[in-house]
Amino acid sequence: MKRVAIFVVLAVAAGLLVSSLKIVGTDEVILTGTGEHVRELKGGLNVLRPFTGTRRFKLHETHVLIGDEALPFSSGGMKSYLLDCEIGVELEREKVRQIDRDYSDRVFEKLLKPILLREISAYVAASVGPEALTSDQAGIAIASSVNDKIGPLGISIVSLEKIGLREQPRVAHDLKRGDGVKVFVLGLDGYDWLIHDMVLKTRDLPNMERVRREGVWGNLLSMEPLISPLIWTTMVTGVTPDVHGITDFLVKDELSGEEIPVTSSMRKVPAIWNITSLFDLTCGFVGWFASFPAEEVRGFVVSDRFAYHMFDPGAGKAQDQETMRGITYPSELSVGISSLKVAPEDVNDMVPRFISGSLREYKTGEGGLIYWDARRPDSPEDNLRLVISAYRTYEHVMKKLYREYGPDLFGVYFEFTDSIGHLFMKYMRPAMSGISPEDEERYGDAMAGAYAEADRILGDVLEMIDDSTILLIVSDHGFKSGGMRPRSDSRMGFGQAIAWHRIRGVVAMFGPAVKQGHEIQGAGVMDIAPTMLYLLGLPVDEKMTGRVLKDALDEDWIEAHPVAYTSEYDALAGGQSLAVSPSAADKALKDKLISLGYVAGGSSALANLATYYHKNGRFAEALEVWMQLVELEPDNMAARISMGNAYFKMGKDDVAIRVLEDVARADPSAMKALHSLVTIHIERGRARDALGVAERAVKADPNDGWSHYDMGMALELLGRPVEAAASYRRALDLTPDLAEAHANIAQIYAGGGRAEQALDHARRAVDLAGEQPQMLYIMGVALSANGEEQQALEAYYKAIESDSLFVPGYMGACGILLARGKTDSVIVLSSRAARIPSRYLSYIRNIKGSAHMSRGESGRAIEEFTLAVAADPRNVMARVNLASLYAQAGRKPDAVEELRKVLVIDPDNQYARSLLSQLE
Repeated sequence: MKRVAIFVVLAVAAGLLVSSLKIVGTDEVILTGTGEHVRELKGGLNVLRPFTGTRRFKLHETHVLIGDEALPFSSGGMKSYLLDCEIGVELEREKVRQIDRDYSDRVFEKLLKPILLREISAYVAASVGPEALTSDQAGIAIASSVNDKIGPLGISIVSLEKIGLREQPRVAHDLKRGDGVKVFVLGLDGYDWLIHDMVLKTRDLPNMERVRREGVWGNLLSMEPLISPLIWTTMVTGVTPDVHGITDFLVKDELSGEEIPVTSSMRKVPAIWNITSLFDLTCGFVGWFASFPAEEVRGFVVSDRFAYHMFDPGAGKAQDQETMRGITYPSELSVGISSLKVAPEDVNDMVPRFISGSLREYKTGEGGLIYWDARRPDSPEDNLRLVISAYRTYEHVMKKLYREYGPDLFGVYFEFTDSIGHLFMKYMRPAMSGISPEDEERYGDAMAGAYAEADRILGDVLEMIDDSTILLIVSDHGFKSGGMRPRSDSRMGFGQAIAWHRIRGVVAMFGPAVKQGHEIQGAGVMDIAPTMLYLLGLPVDEKMTGRVLKDALDEDWIEAHPVAYTSEYDALAGGQSLAVSPSAADKALKDKLISLGYVAGGSSALANLATYYHKNGRFAEALEVWMQLVELEPDNMAARISMGNAYFKMGKDDVAIRVLEDVARADPSAMKALHSLVTIHIERGRARDALGVAERAVKADPNDGWSHYDMGMALELLGRPVEAAASYRRALDLTPDLAEAHANIAQIYAGGGRAEQALDHARRAVDLAGEQPQMLYIMGVALSANGEEQQALEAYYKAIESDSLFVPGYMGACGILLARGKTDSVIVLSSRAARIPSRYLSYIRNIKGSAHMSRGESGRAIEEFTLAVAADPRNVMARVNLASLYAQAGRKPDAVEELRKVLVIDPDNQYARSLLSQLE
């Protein structure tokens, strides 16, 4: 045993000795240590401490990628390939430490391989096909393109030898198409039924009115944040942005660090055009958001970059293969439709449809080229010409390709209904304050012109489609108008466009099997992809959380067409790898987005993802992303405030208050931090603390509407409704679109006998935020106060339908039903509400006990009232009801005890005092 032990010790010692020796060759660099303590080992033999970590970098290395290691790539989605190759790579010795810092010793896997895949697919997209890779010129061109990007990092490809190219066999599947119809999807960005109805007062919109009269229509609930590429991608994938990966207009390019417009190659899941291509279905999409670079489909794609070349100062020059790469699929289609482009200088006849008076000279650049000038946000007319030229271009392409191809699924996207809103909504009559009468006269009809143009295009679509096609009209969000308009200028490059968006967009359907004159209820953007698949006769993806909009279709048709489901799409039609490098067009498009106020720079993609998590109750995930953002941008106060809000939602009040107070100390005028602090104190019933913070906010900025709203909340909680209503009214003077202030005034007025005024404010609250169950509930309160009980009951039911977990909706409905003697319904609703965790449990138990008491079920009633008191010992009504039942049952001591407790809580309760005197 001793001999064995000695051998073990010697073996261990030998192992430690070997691990301590490092021989460094002349063609390599070995680094040890981390951070500031990184050092390079000398050439030759080095003796290190045992277990010292090292990273080895070969200055000249050949990577053999064959067989299972071959480079996989796609020609755009329909076919996949494997490229067997040998790649020679060189590193500059002087830059190895920088390489180590950024990529450690996995530079090939983390940097080179992803760039190679991108450049290979880009080369294929610009060529006749994958076979182009077999030429010697391909290796030289790809290596050169890669070296342009990685050369400054001290890395270069010195050889790229292709050994073989293989097509990967397609995965077999047995998916079947059922009996379906053709579908035409018309996307109108920012279209809003409220604006539509306002325009109807001065303009005819016959085609949209025909769709509403002969088809179905309704509001389409969007998702927050109200970012167009995020939402339009959701509509064609049926999954949430954290799954599909498109969360903003701009993303950072991994190499340059520059922010570039989002592309289809960043999408992580198949879109509907990938799915239809699995079947014997043709599709065509024109101008769809985030469709560049165009993917290979059974049909065609004209990407959202086709018209954006007119924003490029080089648009008038001959466009080479590089600039046209990925613009369309098939690539040669771009040549065939290039003559359909409408230049900004050629839209003079269109401008009077939007503005009045003589036309001003349009800005030109060097050589007479027309271009988008982001430095001139005060020139809405220059921007208008660019908007017109873009939508007219896509309109011409739509008409030509739909008539020529007649695909089973066709989609076209028009941005102008949103971008004209950002340019001209503030002028829409009545114009916002600060707008001169001259500008109101000149620009006041621009929005009406936009809706008239949308209606004209819709008329052409109705003429193009046949009797076997269903037309689906959608918008990604609505647009604030009238008194809802924010005071911010969305065009000033501060990324304020979202503040002008309403969460309710539009949806409409027209065609065979569609109901007539029916209003759709409860539709959302998650429902669009499942509905499109269903109409086409295709299985719905099981991971899609939306529903098929069956209530838009005839019941007989639905019965004959059951919904089928599948989980195979991700494997069969996974995202494609086609990609393109940043180009000059990216800068032009970015300038255009800034000019319209869509983007403001910074890590907004992270902020959008975190906002999505927060809005959907995923607070832990939101917090994790906010913390990442704060680490990247330590001075980002908005991200810190959002961190505080996430902590609060997770029940960590102390941490939340500390984070928010830190922000408020750093910036006493940080209104959002103060507002969040008020919200925490209000939610926890700390009225005086809330009032103190609200007073700080009003002092810091007397013109901030939310601060006065917070003051009203605190005063209302303190039992000072008259002062609270005054604060709410002041809030509305400063922020007219504050739906919550209207709702709270309505509730105060309803309780104060001012029913008609309560109803006015409740209607305004619903107009502004009718998708929120709170607003529907307040409408019920106001209607009930006005004696309109049936309408009030319907409003409460709508609140429950909007959010099945919204307990006040149940309470309102139960109150009316109880007064009508509908005790069965009360017990059903209250039982359902009692299972929902909420601060209203005591009141729900009291309502349920009252229903049992009305039915003479004393035992059940006592049980419910007892549970009500246990949930909230200060529930006076439950104690009074309990005392009454005890008195009826001859339990005088118990009744007296309850009544005495009532009078401790509420000394002025005359009913309790009277009953107590009778019993004593």
